[in-house]
Amino acid sequence: MHYRLISHNPNNRHLIFIFLGWAMDPVPFEESGLKKSGFDIVVGYHYESIEDARSVFEKLIANYQEVSVIAWSYGVAIADRIADNPKVVCRIAINGTPTPVNNETGIPERYQNLTLRMLSDVNLAKFYQSTGLVDVPLPHRLLDDLKDELKLFSNIDNNLSNTAWKKAYISECDAIFPPKNQINAWNGKTRVEMIKDGRHYVPFDKIIENDIIDKQLVAKRFSENVEFYESHASIQRAIAVRLNELWSALQDISGQKVLELGIGTGFLTRGYITNNINNQSVAVDLIETTTLADVHDKKGFKYPGKLVCDDAEHYLDSLEDNSFDAIVSASTIQWFNDLPRFFKNVKRILKSGGVGAVATFAEGTFAELKEASERSLIYPTSDYLKSIVPEGLTIVDLITDEFKIEFANSRQLLSHIKETGVNAVGSPTLPGQTRRILSYFEANPHLTYRPLYLTIIKQ
Repeated sequence: MHYRLISHNPNNRHLIFIFLGWAMDPVPFEESGLKKSGFDIVVGYHYESIEDARSVFEKLIANYQEVSVIAWSYGVAIADRIADNPKVVCRIAINGTPTPVNNETGIPERYQNLTLRMLSDVNLAKFYQSTGLVDVPLPHRLLDDLKDELKLFSNIDNNLSNTAWKKAYISECDAIFPPKNQINAWNGKTRVEMIKDGRHYVPFDKIIENDIIDKQLVAKRFSENVEFYESHASIQRAIAVRLNELWSALQDISGQKVLELGIGTGFLTRGYITNNINNQSVAVDLIETTTLADVHDKKGFKYPGKLVCDDAEHYLDSLEDNSFDAIVSASTIQWFNDLPRFFKNVKRILKSGGVGAVATFAEGTFAELKEASERSLIYPTSDYLKSIVPEGLTIVDLITDEFKIEFANSRQLLSHIKETGVNAVGSPTLPGQTRRILSYFEANPHLTYRPLYLTIIKQ
């Protein structure tokens, strides 16, 4: 596998690795100016073997803390077989499947064979046009290399790995990879989002902005607004109260060693620390502990255990097996990149009979904002959460609620978003985007929250 670093900062600890499809190289992507603050971006292409691709991939990611994978077209099949490294926290597929040549779940064999037999400079140009690569410099690949690459994909077996994909994008008008076959491949395996009128090639910038979470930005937004958070976060307060009710119905909290993820200003915490929890309890947040302690003091309480400033997803990896009586989190895990990994850690860390109680947001949350700006987090469905809870954890409650907040005007709505940090998925909105949002909400300024509560017991 060849590769090229197309965006780099020596201080970046996070990497986005893009597996390109057949006949591609970095040229169109360099010209598009792909970048994301806090992340390096590498593109992989020109595949020679699965073993070689794995070797290159593992060497490239060695010095990064966290890796997000985007795989496009035939690149999905490569990523599915090699991107199972523990550092990979997010995998997103675009117009491809793990079975590249397959009559039901890939590109039909007759199309693959025809492409190989008829490959020429003229037909390659037609292929690029069919993908939707227009108004950008085209790749420069040798025909003999492309023939070898086609043969590689033809010989990839259809035995799927256990690689977990966060999301699969499918273009409705894909002329290369049949949308019906893509739907067949992903049905029941991951969340699918259809791209209306989309072609085989789609600009990756929006996908990178929306689907790969910049936790440094999340921490920055919350830190900047922590003093004003509670005055705007009435929904988060109500969610914490409800979650405490569900948790206390399952477990006598008194004396329990508790791990709280995303303590923030302490909405959830204030509801349970009166039960005299174990002083070896731990609360984790992206915000600096001195800032949190100061805020807690102003709210009239002091956390009785240990405050930790860390990325909770990585912090969980460091904890011992069977070490906590309860793991709780309110309005936080929506920022996690890898929910299956989170629940595996919950199972590992909880003691037998221990309780997990989490509240997040379900699909449909901020649907208005997504329509207005095309920028929103990926929110899970109840069925998806149910599917990723591992054996050994018994689901007790899986409840979805809904709140709608009405605002006096669209500017008040934007202020609410800013002060609560509820949609910190990208860099500050451009003036043109702000105008579109203001215009969209002018007649009916409101937001929908759909909190989802999940309680589980370790067997």
